[in-house]
Amino acid sequence: MSEWKKYKLGDLVSHKKGFAFKSKDYKSNGVRIIRVSDLTDSSIDLSQSLFIEQTLAENFLEYQLTNGDIIITTVGSWEYNPASIVGKVVKVPSNAEKSLLNQNAVRLRALQGANQTFLYYRMKCNDFKEFIIIGAQGSANQAAITLQQIFSFEFDLPSIKEQQRIASILSSLDDKIELNRRMNQTLEQIAATLFKKYFVDDIDLDNLPEGWKHHKVNDLFDITIGRTPPRVQQEWFSRNPEDVKWISIKDMGMSGVYISETSEYLTNEAVKKFNVPIIPDNTVVLSFKLTMGRVSITTEKMLSNEAIAHFIPKSSTYLSPEYIYLFLKNFEYDSLGNTSSIATAVNSNTIKGINILTPNKDIEKLFNLRVKAIFKKIKSNQQEIKTLSQIRDYLLPKLMSGEIDVTAINQNQSLHEEVFS
Repeated sequence: MSEWKKYKLGDLVSHKKGFAFKSKDYKSNGVRIIRVSDLTDSSIDLSQSLFIEQTLAENFLEYQLTNGDIIITTVGSWEYNPASIVGKVVKVPSNAEKSLLNQNAVRLRALQGANQTFLYYRMKCNDFKEFIIIGAQGSANQAAITLQQIFSFEFDLPSIKEQQRIASILSSLDDKIELNRRMNQTLEQIAATLFKKYFVDDIDLDNLPEGWKHHKVNDLFDITIGRTPPRVQQEWFSRNPEDVKWISIKDMGMSGVYISETSEYLTNEAVKKFNVPIIPDNTVVLSFKLTMGRVSITTEKMLSNEAIAHFIPKSSTYLSPEYIYLFLKNFEYDSLGNTSSIATAVNSNTIKGINILTPNKDIEKLFNLRVKAIFKKIKSNQQEIKTLSQIRDYLLPKLMSGEIDVTAINQNQSLHEEVFS
């Protein structure tokens, strides 16, 4: 720590606030606009992007983003919410390069003497999050923080070479995490292609092969719906891992195929008092309100709120969780109604009445032989992502404070192998 010196964030970065683009200028293609609502916990979700025309975008090149830029939200909620929390810190991925930054966020770039990646990880530490919350002002529902406050954040900075070494360790972990995520996306696409080949492309629904049948999902599954205890009674809610994991739609959006983590838990007393339905391990769950069509598979006994349905197989059902998962991912939810607010109009009876095609047992068995190995690999990759994330989160504050020296990781053979193998 003898070579570490104290700096204010504002002395280490250049910055540019986002521009308030007008909604009337948004198009379905062109130059991408990055909004606060597009930011995930550490990156950017491009699936719901809005755009402006190229000719208009040329007037706003100063708001352009490049790979590795740091974005900090300046307006958002107090509560933890990946879509809108104030002070959220993300790193711009390569696929968002040349996008334009919208309002309520600021772009940071490291000046000489500071490493961009190191600064990103430094801003991901809990003390920066706490600093933002303490400094933010606003109403009960929305908070804001000024650039002056953000830039007054003070911390110790090592030499540029030490910054680079620390950044390399942490980014290596995140690179492995991202590689696993991309691999899982590819594996899920392969599974979806197989499902489509077996049960969609070559099937005449009016002239089904022998042994194939149409059912309502309620004929094959016990459909249970989650429950939320009264929010005014906070004693029912918990963040204690010894309580029962309680799934929200937000949690499903942040998980992969398998959901293993939730932002909140319910106490065992709440489960009993409010008769909250228990979701068994390896059960497919579906969001059907507000955000329609998110699908996950549980990894342990869990609970959910009332916007999520649980597909618990009846004893006579031979359809696998993998089959029902892919069926629900492939399902056209617009067919459930003709209103523009389908995600709020659907209820549990609608879900129970969904038509599902069941193949004969031989075809279903053959299909499962092919996809179970894919899902097993997806689950293994997700577990590795969790382990790597835990290692990164453990190392982050210790490396940033100088408590762990970079050379100590290289000298600790078991830790080095776990991090870099």
